[in-house]
Amino acid sequence: MFELDALDHALARFEELRPDPFDDHRTLGMGVLDREGWVASIRAQDDLTRDLAVEDFRTLAWNRCGRVTVRRVFGRNLEGGPFENVFANMMLCEGDRLRRVEVFDLDDAERAVTRFRELGATRTA
Repeated sequence: MFELDALDHALARFEELRPDPFDDHRTLGMGVLDREGWVASIRAQDDLTRDLAVEDFRTLAWNRCGRVTVRRVFGRNLEGGPFENVFANMMLCEGDRLRRVEVFDLDDAERAVTRFRELGATRTA
């Protein structure tokens, strides 16, 4: 589990690793964001929450280029009420740098795995 209690340090690391682009395929998602938009969305989420945490609790696919996981983002809103978002998270890496991140509704997890295989095949071809 990754807790964003040291957000400035975490975002400095994201600046080094961040993908371009970030593609949110969820029904109520943000669409395609550039690097700055992705970091701004993380900052905004932290501004609206307390105890923001991230947990990947199931791996659906992986290879040397990345993985698809079921991810849970959770914490408490500013009024103290709990929240939880569960979705499929696809990450592709190049060395130690994130190359691409795409997120999908949990019901579209198979689509995330298919997309991962498509992009992984493109990279290795």
